[in-house]
Amino acid sequence: MAANVVMVNRAPVLTLWGAVVAARMGYDWEAALTLGKAVAGLNAQAKGRRVHATGTRNKLPTIGIDAWDSVCFTVETEGGTTLQCQTSWVLPAAFEGIVNQGIRVVGTEGIMEVDSQNRGAECCFASDGRMATPNLGFFRKTQDALGGTVYGGYGID
Repeated sequence: MAANVVMVNRAPVLTLWGAVVAARMGYDWEAALTLGKAVAGLNAQAKGRRVHATGTRNKLPTIGIDAWDSVCFTVETEGGTTLQCQTSWVLPAAFEGIVNQGIRVVGTEGIMEVDSQNRGAECCFASDGRMATPNLGFFRKTQDALGGTVYGGYGID
């Protein structure tokens, strides 16, 4: 059984995820990586107090795939933060995309939501008192490895 287990250190994965989200929001790569490291560091310091998970195994096992169709878990920390994750590998055949993914972060001072189906993000922060809906995938300006400017996004590609 041990040969079938894959262990992943979550810190680099979370760092990269945070950096990519920040970069897509317009931060330069150095700032984005710093924000990603901060997200991973804060996550590592949070002490879990309670965990609950549930899932379904209906569709995938019937087609010979030994996996969960969907999983949902909740983690509550000692500091009062609650993290929920919902994931599913099964979508209806008529769904307009082969995948759908997103993340939603809610706090007392703001909310941010990124959804691949909407090709954008929504955010609202108490500090600026407004709702913003940037379309992160339509147009983006980044740098290549040599520092040159690269324009991309589905509005250009």
